[in-house]
Amino acid sequence: MLYLPVRAKNPPESLPAATIILIAINVIVFFLTSDGAQIHEHIVRDHGSLPNEFVWSRTISAIFLHADLFHLIGNMWFLYLFGFAVEGRLKTLKFLIGYFVAGFAGDFLQRAANFSTGELNGIGASGATMGIMGMALFMFPYSLVELFYWFFFKAGIAIWHMRWIAVLYIGLDLVQGFAFMGDEVGHFAHLGGAGAGFLICYLFRPKRDARDVSHAKAIISQTSVLTGLTPDELKKLWHTNPHDYAILAQWYMAEVKESGSVSEECRELVRQKMTHLLDKIPLMDLGTILMGFVGQGLEVSNGALITVGVRLSETGNATQGIKLLEAVLRHEPTEDDAQAAVFRMSLIYENQFFDFKQAAKGYRHVLASFPMGAFAPQAEMRLRALERGGKA
Repeated sequence: MLYLPVRAKNPPESLPAATIILIAINVIVFFLTSDGAQIHEHIVRDHGSLPNEFVWSRTISAIFLHADLFHLIGNMWFLYLFGFAVEGRLKTLKFLIGYFVAGFAGDFLQRAANFSTGELNGIGASGATMGIMGMALFMFPYSLVELFYWFFFKAGIAIWHMRWIAVLYIGLDLVQGFAFMGDEVGHFAHLGGAGAGFLICYLFRPKRDARDVSHAKAIISQTSVLTGLTPDELKKLWHTNPHDYAILAQWYMAEVKESGSVSEECRELVRQKMTHLLDKIPLMDLGTILMGFVGQGLEVSNGALITVGVRLSETGNATQGIKLLEAVLRHEPTEDDAQAAVFRMSLIYENQFFDFKQAAKGYRHVLASFPMGAFAPQAEMRLRALERGGKA
């Protein structure tokens, strides 16, 4: 009988740097302290956690030691599978606090139980990694996990909620901890770590994902796109991860697609986060959002209109770029914004539409209305070039 989680459909909300570093450190330490397959006995004797005495330095060192290659792979697999999402939600500092507190708690409970270790020194990151599972249970109880199972002559992949994965492993450790006291496995370290991880998450009070949010994340993990999600799913995803501006942009466009209008909450968030959206989401999505604002007569910064209008024109979307720049002139622009919009439109007419008369008209407007402006020298140079070529 074998149960092994093979994939967590819960993409991280930020770069899980600490998780990656912890995995790397554990792997390096193993190969420095072993013959490649099994740890050297003197390492366990000198640096493992003592069965009947608490020593800080030994407890810490023991968390990075593993008995053999399979012990290492098992712990690192759990750390990778659940640690990415946990660190992504908690961020690095809280994640590391939870990881080491769970490791210490697992070590304490294993010694307190005084059953399976006997005279052996304890080693392994099992308590800490089970702590990660406990934290995942608190924050992502409905996260979908693919579980490989082999039960007698039947094997396959089942999809379980994170809560049932936790119940399975905690239940197995409870049964095995009491039934197989001498199997040299730290079942009570696992239980102590899982409990500590859950408790520390309760104290940190991070956001907890509802069932529909976990479902939306599972879709993202499978397709890597947001377009298949409903506006309500995108809204909940945004409130879970309010720094992923691609979600906010897709929420806006999904509302437009579904109902032809945008909720006041979404529209106001887009307006507030426009500076971030300019740098974080695809240009065409930006253009669509701003055209929606312009079409509905909604307020949007002239700076955003100019920036996106110019970028669109430079990538072959001159018509949409012109529309955004024209909108600047309807929004009571400052002199700087007005001359920038007129000059940029003139460049588009000259270089992309080859409408030289319209371009010359714009350059003359810049010279007449803003003779001392920042764009006047460039407008004069372009106008002269058109006139020399007989195009103005």
